[in-house]
Amino acid sequence: MRSLLVIGTLLLSSSAQYLPPSTGRCFLSPDPGPCRGFKHSFFYNSSIAKCESFVYGGCMGNDNRFGKLKHCTAACQGARPHGKKYAQWP
Repeated sequence: MRSLLVIGTLLLSSSAQYLPPSTGRCFLSPDPGPCRGFKHSFFYNSSIAKCESFVYGGCMGNDNRFGKLKHCTAACQGARPHGKKYAQWP
């Protein structure tokens, strides 16, 4: 019985890393951070429901920042604020 519990716990903890990330990050404003670097990045613009490019300074900022367009699209495509129905969101 104990070994079954251990195996179940291991399976749950290993599969948790494959869950999709929360889309809450997709509604943050783009934040280049305070540093002066120049890193081409992407953010999800929830006003137009598309990923757009912006310049990231290289430090701090927030989680609405992606190194590649395809990562932004995969994380945020179809994202909508909580409580909104698809019919109300473009």
